[in-house]
Amino acid sequence: MFQKMLTMKALDIILSLPHRFNPEKWSGKSFKIQLDFSEPQSLQYLIFVDDSGCTLQQGIFPEADCTLRCSGENYVRMELGELNPQFALLSGKVKVSNVPLMVQFTKLFKRIQPGNSFGNEKPLRPSIRGPLEGIRVLDLSRLLPGPLASLWLAELGADVIKIEDPDSPDPIRDFVPLQQGVSVFHKALNRNKKSLALRLRSPLGKKAFLKMIEKADILLEGFRPGVMEKIGLDAETCRKVNPGLIFVSISGYGQSGPMAPMAGHDLNYLALSGLLSLMGEGAMPSFQAADVAGGSYAAMCGILAALVQKQRLGIGTYLDISMTEGAMPLGILACEHSKALPDKTFELSGSLPNYRLYATKDQRMMALAALEPKFWELFCKAAGKEKFMDMFVFSEEERKQTIHELEDFFLQKTMQEWIDWSHGHDFCLTPVLNQQEVRQHEHFKARQCFDGSGFQKNPFGFIREENQGWNAPNLGEDNESVLLEFGFSTQEIALLRVP
Repeated sequence: MFQKMLTMKALDIILSLPHRFNPEKWSGKSFKIQLDFSEPQSLQYLIFVDDSGCTLQQGIFPEADCTLRCSGENYVRMELGELNPQFALLSGKVKVSNVPLMVQFTKLFKRIQPGNSFGNEKPLRPSIRGPLEGIRVLDLSRLLPGPLASLWLAELGADVIKIEDPDSPDPIRDFVPLQQGVSVFHKALNRNKKSLALRLRSPLGKKAFLKMIEKADILLEGFRPGVMEKIGLDAETCRKVNPGLIFVSISGYGQSGPMAPMAGHDLNYLALSGLLSLMGEGAMPSFQAADVAGGSYAAMCGILAALVQKQRLGIGTYLDISMTEGAMPLGILACEHSKALPDKTFELSGSLPNYRLYATKDQRMMALAALEPKFWELFCKAAGKEKFMDMFVFSEEERKQTIHELEDFFLQKTMQEWIDWSHGHDFCLTPVLNQQEVRQHEHFKARQCFDGSGFQKNPFGFIREENQGWNAPNLGEDNESVLLEFGFSTQEIALLRVP
């Protein structure tokens, strides 16, 4: 239980103080308490108590009536009752300049427990452990490519703040299907993030955003080229405020070139990249390959490389991610093949009998991918089709004959019967599973690929254990805590409050 509690950050507890303040225990005397915490994160906050309640201000204030100095970890342990305050003082783990005032101060607040909520606030956000812990991401992206990349960053430990215009939020919030009134797509893509509602086009919102940029590591946006410049928050402007900022733009065709300003979607990017031509005439992919491979994965690769560069050289950078160009490597072998044999059709499109989908008796599909001779020979022996073993380099006539015979062969059994038949063999034969079957498959269960809600964990191999994350936030749910964390005063937060 103790280790679970320590996943809370000292900052989380500080930000909860105004909501835990109990005015009935206040004596009527105003005072200021300075909190100064060291590792694992340097934090300085002034807590001011007067007749208006309890307010916070970030920074060092020499005029404080009492100063508390310790590590953030020890502060968390004291607040959660795992470290005796008297022992902490005697052992030097905690230093207090005015002990009587500190004792009076601590009695003003309701005791904190992990998961508690105070006033109208949601439960405190637990820390997600990972290699990117301490990295701050401001995420302006919408729909799929950017939000998937920022989801992965969050699951690797980064502090991701999803920023939306309250008058025009991310459209994915309204996508069907809904579960308890919330879009399944929103729940899948925006968990483990914080939500800030901010009007960037207003002078006050723009000023607030630039103040946040000062303390951010990464800015991720997916608007059409020119939009960020139009609202005065382009890469040049933001990186003047913070030269170490990694500014990431994801767009369909890139930030330059004659097609840069044009609208597009996944099908357009696949068409223009040449990938769609590899799928056969009239083929329509039912998944978003360019958005994910060309947008999300390409952005992740660029961001992680930029973080290494920043660590080595201390400088930020600008990343221009084109989903069309990012998707092109998916067809790199086909591209090289077409250079060598311009008149040939790329053979992985279903023209080879040993690399093809076959229908089963129950109208399901099996995927045979016995590309190498050794796998093809093993399959032919198991299937009683030894006559095809020497036809690994097929003529056109042999291809058609072999495909026709294998089509009849696979129609003799159901998908499950073929799964049972192929068990113990190693010739690259797998069932074509639907999404529900994927989640129930013994292999993915053994690898714990999905969390308790059925969402896939990040595929980067870094974090396989269950994280203490949270569900996708409501719009603006974290406004107060996020703005406090970035050093805004309670008066500034009041001005930025969204109805």
